[in-house]
Amino acid sequence: MSETAGGELLFTFGERTWRVRGWQKNLGPEQMRVNAQVRRGEHYHVDTLDVYSAKARGLYLKAAAVELGSQEDTLKRDLGRVLLKLEALQDEAIRATLAPKDKPAVELDALEHAAALDWLKAPDRWRGSRRTWRAAAWWAKRRTCWLGIWRRYLASSMHRSRC
Repeated sequence: MSETAGGELLFTFGERTWRVRGWQKNLGPEQMRVNAQVRRGEHYHVDTLDVYSAKARGLYLKAAAVELGSQEDTLKRDLGRVLLKLEALQDEAIRATLAPKDKPAVELDALEHAAALDWLKAPDRWRGSRRTWRAAAWWAKRRTCWLGIWRRYLASSMHRSRC
């Protein structure tokens, strides 16, 4: 097996060469849809193939056997080898995608570390935020009150206009 620069996989079994494209797009273990080409000399068969579907594999193998003039059992054995290699490559790709990315840790020098601790331990730090929350609560209460009055006014004026 060899891989080209474009991501194609090439398999050679005797006088038959298989080319597989699009295997990188299958990042779920329950799907393996690829573009497969089998070539023997001047003859070839190419089609999109769902490798996990027995029906699709059977149709692909029948058509390829007719095109190449080969026995279907030989092509079936080749396709089985291709499938095993594709599964192994897919597992590696899934593991690489799901692997945790190492983020660089934030490094603080001694001066920055001391300043951060002083800021966290400052007694006035939370006092300002309490004041802010009290003011926000006061405004929310007033706003809710005014909204209620406004809604009642609109409802009554709409009721009057209907009569």
